[in-house]
Amino acid sequence: MSKHRLNFDALRAGRLVKLVHLPTRRSDSPLPDSATALTRRGFVGIATLAALGLSPSIRLMKNLAHASTPESLTWEISRSRVVFRLGGEDRWVIDCAFFAGNPRLSVTKFDGGFLIHLIHARFPGTCLPADFSCEIRQGAFSWNMV
Repeated sequence: MSKHRLNFDALRAGRLVKLVHLPTRRSDSPLPDSATALTRRGFVGIATLAALGLSPSIRLMKNLAHASTPESLTWEISRSRVVFRLGGEDRWVIDCAFFAGNPRLSVTKFDGGFLIHLIHARFPGTCLPADFSCEIRQGAFSWNMV
């Protein structure tokens, strides 16, 4: 018994099912020499392969959408620190103690989102500013940063 599951003889002889049919060139054909025609059987075969290939991706996207529903995002806001948690885990922490200079954090909560400003902050050990402003809004399926 062969230890391989592939039929190498059939592969070498070209006896396997072909998804794309190369038509024979007729003199009155409007197709150029390099054109290929896709048969119905070939189309069904390609669609089947695409569905099989995409099924794990679709499952992954459904899991990610479920994990990032707006209800699973929680936050903790203090005067010098903001923590956003997704599924109970810290995902984004803005802490003034992480920055040099005289950092000031401002968080404004509004209906369906937050407005965050970090000013007078520098990256530690540098003169590079670390200031930023962002808006976080609740979308239909997730939270979005603008």
